Amino acid sequence: MQKIDLSNCPQLTSAILLLSLIPASYFMDPMQRKIIEQFCISSGHPIRENYEFPQKLLDTLIFEAVQEVDISKCRRLLIEHAVDYFSQSFPSLKILKAGYLLNIWTTGFLQLFEKCSLVSEIDLTVDITPLIPASVTILSSSPAVIPLVPEKTSSLKYKAVETMSFHESRPLISYVTKLTLEGRTDVSDLSLQYISKSCVSLCHLNIKGCIHVTDIGISDLISRCKNLNSIVVCDTSFGINSVQALCSAISDDGNFPCLHSRDKHLNSMVSNLQSLHMGGCIGISELYLQELMSQTQVLKSLCLRGTYLVDQALYNFKGSSLEMLDVSDTKISEAALSYVIHGNPSLKTLKARGCKNLLKGDSSIEKRESRFSSLHEELHAELGKKCKLEELEFGWGFSSFSLSALEPALTSLKTINVGLGGMLGEDALRQLPAICPQLETIILHFQVIIIYPVDWRFLLVSKEI
Repeated sequence: MQKIDLSNCPQLTSAILLLSLIPASYFMDPMQRKIIEQFCISSGHPIRENYEFPQKLLDTLIFEAVQEVDISKCRRLLIEHAVDYFSQSFPSLKILKAGYLLNIWTTGFLQLFEKCSLVSEIDLTVDITPLIPASVTILSSSPAVIPLVPEKTSSLKYKAVETMSFHESRPLISYVTKLTLEGRTDVSDLSLQYISKSCVSLCHLNIKGCIHVTDIGISDLISRCKNLNSIVVCDTSFGINSVQALCSAISDDGNFPCLHSRDKHLNSMVSNLQSLHMGGCIGISELYLQELMSQTQVLKSLCLRGTYLVDQALYNFKGSSLEMLDVSDTKISEAALSYVIHGNPSLKTLKARGCKNLLKGDSSIEKRESRFSSLHEELHAELGKKCKLEELEFGWGFSSFSLSALEPALTSLKTINVGLGGMLGEDALRQLPAICPQLETIILHFQVIIIYPVDWRFLLVSKEI
């Protein structure tokens, strides 16, 4: 097997993990069995949690084929022990997922990976829902303190992996190329500095919801990690300094000259990005957004949700490879959105919920209903001719007329999300099974639907409502 999924196992401990990896012959020898029993007792004791298994008996089985291990939500598992066992039993380990664990420190966790030299992908995601984006600018940051609170049903205290001082230890060179730190409040500018110096091959970084990092800290990391091709910084302090780092040309000596370098469009960091998610980042002005969009070349995934995005920024967009576009809660108009869609025929996901400028003019229901049929003719035409959508989110201006006009683009649709300002009534819902035969998920916000319970049978083709 190549993948081991131990996620969401609250009963998993270091002792249980080790018992599953050591050879059966150990249990045949009375002396070795006694040592194993002592380890099992001591490893779960609140006072003796630092008990180490005798090194001479750490002859664990080797599983050459295993490349991915998931220990997410295994809260009783001591990370130091787990990494030690993985390094011996899984020499080909490349992907480690340890999400939703609050008893570990990010930098300390990364420092353990000198033993797992082949690991290239680490996921330390923490839930950030619901997340309230910061409304203030963070000027400096330091790691948050994680309290060690014992389980109500157990005397076991979770041991946090201690973070060594960045200035006291030299960062070890890591081969990690994909790092996900989503929602982690212990990540600070100091953490980003450590990552930029140790993860020299980093290509993908996700720090969504890491509210203690600053714009300066993010920009410094961008300037050091030249191989980055995917950045997720939603709901952080990502701002003007970070945009300048992305837009500045990369010179041969590794420095970033001024923003207006002659060859910036061909040799800037953003020109090589395939994914850029910066939803909720309100520290970027319209002017800098326009500059950022003017240098995009090969983007496949772009999230600008809740930013100061205006039409001119979309008109400056240079890419033609977009597969995902999120412009929700922005001021863009139908014409600007149609322009981007026209140049990106591979678009599969479009999110434009909360865009009030898509519906201009009188907001009264009577007048809106009379204008719905012709409201988005240009937008519908572009989507119908160019795209095969799999996910669609709309609000203002979306109606049953939109559904009919977009029919050619919806044959592969799996998810539809209609929000405030849209009018998707009973008749439109009845059309969904025929128009979207592969539909799996329907999400309706603020929709007034008068329908008898027995009539919901026409939507039973969907897996989730």
